[in-house]
Amino acid sequence: MPELSPSQHEDYLTPAEKARIYLAVGDGNRPLGEAVAREMDIELGSLEVKWHGDGEPFARLDETITKKTAILMQSHYSANGLSPSDLFMQHLGMIKSAAARDPAEMIIASPYTFGARSEKEEERSEAAFAVVALDSLKNTARADGVKRTLVTVDHHAPSVLANYDPSYNISVQSLVIEAFREKIVGERKDYVLLSPDEGHTKQNRKNASSLGLEVVDLEKVRDANDSTKIWRPKSRIRRLKGKKVFVLDDMVGSANTAVSAAEVAEASGADELYLGATHLILPDGAIDRLDKSPFNEVFGTNTIDVAWAERELQKLRVLPIEKMLAKAFIRMITGRGSVSEVSAGSNGR
Repeated sequence: MPELSPSQHEDYLTPAEKARIYLAVGDGNRPLGEAVAREMDIELGSLEVKWHGDGEPFARLDETITKKTAILMQSHYSANGLSPSDLFMQHLGMIKSAAARDPAEMIIASPYTFGARSEKEEERSEAAFAVVALDSLKNTARADGVKRTLVTVDHHAPSVLANYDPSYNISVQSLVIEAFREKIVGERKDYVLLSPDEGHTKQNRKNASSLGLEVVDLEKVRDANDSTKIWRPKSRIRRLKGKKVFVLDDMVGSANTAVSAAEVAEASGADELYLGATHLILPDGAIDRLDKSPFNEVFGTNTIDVAWAERELQKLRVLPIEKMLAKAFIRMITGRGSVSEVSAGSNGR
C-alpha cells in the first residue's frame, strides 16, 4: 500500500478488500452506480434483469457474490421507461437473489427511496408507506447470520430510519450548501436563505447558520382539493428587498413550491434567486415551470438520473454525489473512519 495520510487511509481499499466487494446496480440510475464503482476502483458485478410477459421482474446475480459484501444499489424513480414501483420491485428481486447466494453481508442502498414522501400515517391503523417500503427492503434481505445495512440519501422522513439497525441516511445537501457558498460575494447581509415551507424550517435554520445568513420562513397552504395549488401571502416581505435569495428544499417535484416562493421573493424586490435541492424529481411540466421562473440558477444532485434535464434546462447545475457515496460504502465495509462524518447527515442507528 502506498504511503497515505490517516484520512486517506480511511477511504482506501486494498486489493484484497476490493476482491471481496460485489456492487450491483439496477436500472434506476445506472450512471450513478458506474460512477460509484469508478470511485471505489472496482468492477460492477454481473446482474441479469428482465421482465416476464405479465410485468413481473426477474433479477439474478452470479455465484461470485458468495462470501462477499454485496452492495445492491437502486434509485426508485422513473427511468428507462420503468415506473418507481417497477424499479422498487426490481430492487427487491436483486436483494432476494443476493440473499440466496450466501453473501458475507448486504448493503441495500437507495439514493432515492420509493415511498419516502409518505412518512405520515393517515390513520392509526395504517402504516406509513415509507415504513412499508423500508420494511420490504430490509426483510427481503433476510438471510441467516448475514448483516443487512440500509442506506438512504437525504430521506424525506429520516426519523423512520431509527427503526432499522444498522442504517445510514447519508446527507449530500452539503454539496448544495457549498454551491450556495460559492455564490456569496461581498457582505453576507446582502444574502438571505428562504425556507419555502414549514416542513424544512428546522434544517434550514441550521443551513443558514452554516452559511452565516439570515433565514426567512415563508408561509404555504395547499388547496385541500388539489395539492398542486398553493396559497402564498400576497403582502411583500420587506426583508427580501434588494437581497440575493437562496431557496433550499430536500426535493423538487412539480416545482410549484419552489417557484411560488421565488415569485413572492421577486415581488418583494429580491435581486437574484437561486434554488437548491438534493432530489430532482421533475415530473412533466416541472422543467418548463423552472425555466420560466425567476430563478437565476438551479442546483441539485444526481440521486436520480437527470442527464436529460441538464440538456433541457440551461440554468440547471447537477452536483455529483458518487465520491460521498463511495467514501461511505468504504467506511461501512472496512470499519475505518466514521460514516456519519462523510457528510452532515445523521446515521439512523
